[in-house]
Amino acid sequence: MSELRKFRPTNADQGLSFEAGYCLNCRKYRVSKQDDYYCRILLYTLVFNVDDPEYPSHWIYQEDGSPTCTAFDDKRLKRVRKLKVDKSPDQLFQ
Repeated sequence: MSELRKFRPTNADQGLSFEAGYCLNCRKYRVSKQDDYYCRILLYTLVFNVDDPEYPSHWIYQEDGSPTCTAFDDKRLKRVRKLKVDKSPDQLFQ
């Protein structure tokens, strides 16, 4: 298996297309200044060169040559909620 290469868009169109497919559909993408959590991967890919140690390792080329983000968390998919279990002492089984 070959080592996966870091991805960096070669032009603005490729970058905007990647951002539209991944970043804008990711739960980590910052929507407004009021959001507490946001993904810095996009920012760091713009600030650092691909050879820089600070360049994110999440943007890579897959084995088929297509780019992907390994930190992508698709907000379009519904999450399965875990049931909360009451662990009070009044419970018969623990």
